[in-house]
Amino acid sequence: MAKEKKTGIHAVPDERNIKDPRRKLPAKPMLPSKRVIQNFDTPTSELTPMQRCELIAEISEAVLEDPHAAVVTPKENDNHGSGGAAGENDEDDDDEMDYSGGEKSKMIRLLELGIPDKNGHDETTTRLAILSMLAIFQDIIPTYRIRLPTAAERSVRVTKETKKVWDYERAFLTVYQRYLKLLNLLWESGCGKETKRNNAALSTLSVTAILCLTELLKSAPHFNFRSNILSIISKQM
Repeated sequence: MAKEKKTGIHAVPDERNIKDPRRKLPAKPMLPSKRVIQNFDTPTSELTPMQRCELIAEISEAVLEDPHAAVVTPKENDNHGSGGAAGENDEDDDDEMDYSGGEKSKMIRLLELGIPDKNGHDETTTRLAILSMLAIFQDIIPTYRIRLPTAAERSVRVTKETKKVWDYERAFLTVYQRYLKLLNLLWESGCGKETKRNNAALSTLSVTAILCLTELLKSAPHFNFRSNILSIISKQM
């Protein structure tokens, strides 16, 4: 029987000693995609509201078509098994949401479209982006809890396929964690002290953010950062 370690709320199997058959890359499309996403590299501030909505729709379709290609950038593919570990535990870190420079994955670009400071505080664009990401995550979140390899494990020679899985899982957790941070930021910005002091109604955006968090918890209660989501939600009870 595999040993168990306590992480977050529940004890989960220690996957260091388990070769989990579920740990594999998402299925690739039968035919290579020739999709060209218009305005992908155009700064969000230079896009019209309609162009932003169209870009969100195009990226969302591309992500669902090939999740691996949408999550991992070519640069990450070149650095198999390297890098730190967002998601080795449920603790939040202080990473800033800065995507300036470098090549962006489709998921990071979609996340960027939902950041108010990036889209000129366009509430419609932000809501569409975070709801689109919710639908995507509900569809592609793994059925297992991800445990990233330790430094010692990364130093051991493994198969090319295993390295690809590590890269995908690391990139997936990174964008997932940043998405949760964005939802928390949107929620807190709409239910701050001024709102409570004036007994004002919550903003539509903040309500959308907390609903996204609850839906993620309902659809994937087994997945990483669940204790972070529970902490945010429980504060409102």
